[in-house]
Amino acid sequence: MAPDDFRAELSRLCRRPLSHEEVRHAWLGYVGAPMDEQKLRDLDRLRADGYRTFLLSNTNPFVQSWAESAEFSAAGRPLSSYLEKCYTSYEVGIMKPDPGIFRFMLEDAGILPEETVFLDDSPANVAAAEALGIHTMLVEKNGPWMAKLLSLLG
Repeated sequence: MAPDDFRAELSRLCRRPLSHEEVRHAWLGYVGAPMDEQKLRDLDRLRADGYRTFLLSNTNPFVQSWAESAEFSAAGRPLSSYLEKCYTSYEVGIMKPDPGIFRFMLEDAGILPEETVFLDDSPANVAAAEALGIHTMLVEKNGPWMAKLLSLLG
């Protein structure tokens, strides 16, 4: 759904017009903005250690516009500066846990399932990735994950 169509439908459901900024603010409350700076440092560390890092997210343009702005981190860096590439469901046209979005990412990134670790807070998404031969790690929403990942990587 296009952002303006989504906003119009949400306005209808709320029985009042909602601005783009109001919808964006609501989404940012849901995703837990501001971002945890330790997790961002962890992503920088993984990349410095030679790991390729990607995002595969069922997000929307409201959240992604914030994530790609200087507001995303205290360092003034957008999300994409911490990752090799971001794959978003609204851009790909497929949502997790549909196996198609995982296949799209694997092919586009040129990575192999057996050499990939997928972290997610949804058991359904983790199960879908596992079914394709991807290593997985179920994490708590907004919870710590780096120590468990480093242990898994050995």
